[in-house]
Order: sequence, then C-alpha cells, then structure tokens
Amino acid sequence: MTEQDRTANGAVMSPTGERTSRMAVLSGGFGLVAVVAPLLSLLSAMYVTGFPPQIGLVAIPSAVAGIVLGVLARRQLLRDASRTGTGLALAGTILGVVALLMHLLPMALPASLVFAFRAGG
Repeated sequence: MTEQDRTANGAVMSPTGERTSRMAVLSGGFGLVAVVAPLLSLLSAMYVTGFPPQIGLVAIPSAVAGIVLGVLARRQLLRDASRTGTGLALAGTILGVVALLMHLLPMALPASLVFAFRAGG
C-alpha cells in the first residue's frame, strides 16, 4: 500500500479512490444485529445456542440506531458523491424497520383487538 492510498485521516481508500461511509457501515451492522438478536434469543430459549435469552433486548436500540444512521448516511452520501455505501445505508434502514415491526406488531395486535371490541360493544 502506498502513501497515496491513504486519506488525510488515515482511512484506506479503494482502488477507485472512493471511500465507504462509516455511518452506512454502522447502519448495516446495527440493522443486521437488530434482526438477528431476537432470533438468537428465541433459539437460546429453546436451548439450541449458548447465548443468553436477554440478547433479544439489544434489538430495539439496534433497530433505532440502524434507522437513524441509515437516514443520516444517505443524506451524507447525497451531498458527497465521492463516497459509497448507499446500499448499506438503505439495508440498515430497512432491517431496522423490519426489526421494529417484528417487536411492535405482536404487541399492537392484541391491543388493537381490545380497543376494537370495546368500541363495538
């Protein structure tokens, strides 16, 4: 690696001179953790993995972080065309939304049924 392959802050550039946004990478990582953590929690509850069942508790904060970082990264990437990572930012945002829906829909469905029966009766 030559000295020309590094940026001013020491980050390594790709051969094309483009740099991947760190926020986009973090967004993709948090989104992935948000979707995988509840699955690991479920498997650990069935004694399939060695993970503690509480690992599912990181899903909602990870989902929120994936969504926020994904939106911020996409804004940043629209302003700076020399950076890459729009796909990672979009994936992190989508995975974060999916993870939130996985957690909120099972709680919202029974509550909506209770309110529907009270309003109708």
